[in-house]
Amino acid sequence: MWIDAAEDFELSSDFDVTHTVEKRPNIDLPAIMSAMKEESNGKRTIQALSDKLMLHRMIMNLGIPQMPVLIAVDRQLTKNDVDTLVFKHMGGARSVEVVLKPSHLSNGTGVVTVSTPKPQERQPTVDYLVQHVQKFLAEKADPKESAALRALRPGFLAQPKYKSVISFKLPLELRVLVLWGRARLSFGWWGRGVPESSRNAWFTRRSGNGGRLDLATDVWECVHEHTLGTNRGFEKAIELFQRHLRETAAAAEALAVAVGAPFLRADFFVGSTEWGVRLNEVAYGCGADYRNLVFEANGERKIIDDAPQIARILREGMSRCRRRAPPERFLSRLGVHGTNYNDLVVSDLPASLRPQLPEGVLREGSGSQCEAFAVPEDQCISPRTSPPLASSFGLQGAIGAAVVAAGARPKVILSRGRAKPSAPAGQQVILSR
Repeated sequence: MWIDAAEDFELSSDFDVTHTVEKRPNIDLPAIMSAMKEESNGKRTIQALSDKLMLHRMIMNLGIPQMPVLIAVDRQLTKNDVDTLVFKHMGGARSVEVVLKPSHLSNGTGVVTVSTPKPQERQPTVDYLVQHVQKFLAEKADPKESAALRALRPGFLAQPKYKSVISFKLPLELRVLVLWGRARLSFGWWGRGVPESSRNAWFTRRSGNGGRLDLATDVWECVHEHTLGTNRGFEKAIELFQRHLRETAAAAEALAVAVGAPFLRADFFVGSTEWGVRLNEVAYGCGADYRNLVFEANGERKIIDDAPQIARILREGMSRCRRRAPPERFLSRLGVHGTNYNDLVVSDLPASLRPQLPEGVLREGSGSQCEAFAVPEDQCISPRTSPPLASSFGLQGAIGAAVVAAGARPKVILSRGRAKPSAPAGQQVILSR
């Protein structure tokens, strides 16, 4: 189904790696990801998506809800920027906790969370933040990152801190993987080889409409390795994720189509009564583990590593994609103009010129009614290891799924199991003061 979707997908030439996959017909997913990184240099669309400031402006023109930007620093910092942040946004009647992050770096490098300072702490906070921002404006992305990311111009942005009603140490994020304009997996990812990795959960998608992909009727099943009944926060997070599967998938698909990307991951914050569901970031490439379900001849379901199938979809899709266009065709629709990355400018588009989003896409205010899912921090602790499982599915989780009817909330039944790990992923590190 995803390979079929490639035939009618309009591919931006910035993402075209056909010659690479044709030379290596059995290329696996880590190698495809490496090729995507190596060939990203000078690709305007990839650089625009990697630049958090530019991405924010593009998403504004697309109309998908995201966190507001309180201050934006493009290349050079002024002390007035930080004064405005601390004295206006953090020191007024509606003071907020703030997250500052570089627009040109990745994996949490340079990210700092700042609590609301007391009046006597405001000037020292300004001084600290000026020093911090200047330090990371001078840094470049890690040499292991993509060529596109390493070439980004420096910048910083400050946003309100997103707080989920389920009190994990980090806000809940639902990640959506899109292939050829169609969401394949949604997942909550906590990392690999860390105590929290037992919370990783994947929502796998199957057609509920005779082999055709249709978000209104498709079936989603949840696969995880967590011991049920041991962490109320985890179980409420799964319920909260399932409420937003369809609208986040629709938003991620709309974004992938808008930029002409055959592979895209979009991450959505979930669980805030103040902000609702919001797009957090976008990634062209991903090193997380992927899980899916297959049906065996005896009718049993088996949990598998989905990376080989994702690689096959990308390989064969490149050869079957019939529609290709230059990057400016896509970028101009999002208000982006310029012949190379350093010249790119994103203009605000009036509503009449913005792309029309399809039915069912995430809208402003969605997901803010989530008080019933609140869980205190002491009920959000997972056991360090899951017990060995006798089969692909544990007895504590039912096996199955329900069809998502148009206008209805998806109802997902939990499944547990184990599968082999895939490619390594970078760890996100949040620096707090």
